[in-house]
Amino acid sequence: MDLAGTAAGYVAHVAGNLRQWAERLTEALAGEDRIAGAHDPDARGRARGDDALTAEGALWPLRHRALGLPAPVVPRDP
Repeated sequence: MDLAGTAAGYVAHVAGNLRQWAERLTEALAGEDRIAGAHDPDARGRARGDDALTAEGALWPLRHRALGLPAPVVPRDP
């Protein structure tokens, strides 16, 4: 991760990584034995223009990301 970016860009970077890992966990939990191809999260962020996002735009996926996580990964209240 390039630390020269904006705070909103970093938040978007984290949200993108969460999505990527949620997709991979979902496939693994479904019994898929394929190995997903490598990806470059920094290249993804540049392509998406993450550093141009507002804080509100960058935070939106984080607010909704847990809804898409596989059931065993969703955080539970203590």
